[in-house]
Amino acid sequence: MLPAPLIVSAYFLVLPAIRWLREQTTAAALGFFNKACFYPLAIFAVLTASIPALSSPAGSFGRRVSHRPPGSCPGGSTLSWS
Repeated sequence: MLPAPLIVSAYFLVLPAIRWLREQTTAAALGFFNKACFYPLAIFAVLTASIPALSSPAGSFGRRVSHRPPGSCPGGSTLSWS
């Protein structure tokens, strides 16, 4: 997941900033500003697209939970509620 945000950051922030620092023109500053405006939207899109990749292969949201009778534990001991 790490490479995608780094690529987006380089494309929308670092490269235009370097270009602006080299040229020091109004057009380069405007280009930097125009690219930087889309940076939050691009990061949001990358993170939204990575949500399915973060879930477990078995589908953590749809897994079944085994129901045990009240007072039983997996280790064989019992719980008592007072």
